[in-house]
Amino acid sequence: MEWSTICSLCSLIRKLPPLPIEEDVNESELCSRFVEPFLSGLFDDQDAGVYLRWTNETRLETKKYGHQDGLSPDLCITGCYSVKWNPTFGYDEAKAVIQAEDHHSVCCYLLKLAVFCKNALDNQNFDGIMGIQIVGRPIPFYVLLPAMRLYIKLKLAEIKLPDSFQGIASLVTELPYAISVLEAFHNCARLQRTPNAPSITTPYASDKMSSCKATVPRLALLFATAQNCSIGFSSGE
Repeated sequence: MEWSTICSLCSLIRKLPPLPIEEDVNESELCSRFVEPFLSGLFDDQDAGVYLRWTNETRLETKKYGHQDGLSPDLCITGCYSVKWNPTFGYDEAKAVIQAEDHHSVCCYLLKLAVFCKNALDNQNFDGIMGIQIVGRPIPFYVLLPAMRLYIKLKLAEIKLPDSFQGIASLVTELPYAISVLEAFHNCARLQRTPNAPSITTPYASDKMSSCKATVPRLALLFATAQNCSIGFSSGE
């Protein structure tokens, strides 16, 4: 995992301008110059068949029939098996920093991200799925966990990307958070629900406390080893 964080740092360094740019960065440039190099270096794993993919366009059936439920997230983390993309391990919604003051839109994007994660959990046998919402250069990482009649969305960490090569030192100090995010990501992909796990339906007020208690043991599994991790840049195996 330490190697993945170093790869993400190197990929970002190749894309960063030497000095901060005065112009506001639009969504397309934000993703291509800042977000994609960092996240692809963090999550891409060719040996495991895991890739960060661009999916920010409507699907063919949406264009054909005009249904809005065919909309895709901006980015997703997907496994590749044989010649098909499947399953999905995480989703990402990215918006330019100019939209940060529009709190209604930011909340809508967060809800949209939660719906993508919830649908993936319903269709896949995972115990959690990663969600990433980006508005500008800060990157908050979430995990969506299922419980009895309830979904719980937890914020794992927030990492702020630098706006130029001059700010790369501040990112290095936040790399331990990236290791914790990777640990949670890999554990979510490995953990599977038990065959007799209860179905997830609309939450009831009387079940909220028991649902939270049922989810607590999963939280310890998410950070089994990352809590004591440290980054070392010395040569190793």
